[in-house]
Amino acid sequence: MYAPEPPADSAYVRIVNVTGALATARIGNKSYSVKNAASSPYLVIPQGSPKLSAGRTSQTLNVAAGHYYTVALTGTASAPKIVVFDDPTNTNRAKALIVLYNLSSRPGVNLKTADGKTAVIPGVVASRLGSRAVNGIKISLAAFQGTRPLATFKDVQLERSAAYSVVVTNKGAFWTRSTTSTR
Repeated sequence: MYAPEPPADSAYVRIVNVTGALATARIGNKSYSVKNAASSPYLVIPQGSPKLSAGRTSQTLNVAAGHYYTVALTGTASAPKIVVFDDPTNTNRAKALIVLYNLSSRPGVNLKTADGKTAVIPGVVASRLGSRAVNGIKISLAAFQGTRPLATFKDVQLERSAAYSVVVTNKGAFWTRSTTSTR
């Protein structure tokens, strides 16, 4: 009825693509194809130091058991720049987790209510992330630089024990719900 639990030495890795084109990446023996302005599910991989290759770029990752990682591909799909984030985990099953990734060159971005009045995740500098656990709620949110909205996410339903991502780029922002795949 349920998928089997991953092995205890598993790490979870996903790809976020902001290269402007379809990107293909390989981590160990797992392959990802991710549309632009989208993310893959987290894939289960063994802890350790797998090789990551995307286009003409490659590097070794260091992934620990029980950790979640986002590998952001920026620049171009043929020779992407790779930014690796050790993602926060949702330790409170009664809350939803929102993570804001700043993949732009903007010095600081904020996630606020869509009207700009309430900060949810303030001041995330370039190539960093910020996060916050919140109650489950239906709400409209927006990514801001200062008082200028970059993108608005209308009527998003935040569900308890789920995780969501806002990815800010130089061209805007997009919203995803984080999921795990056991393939």
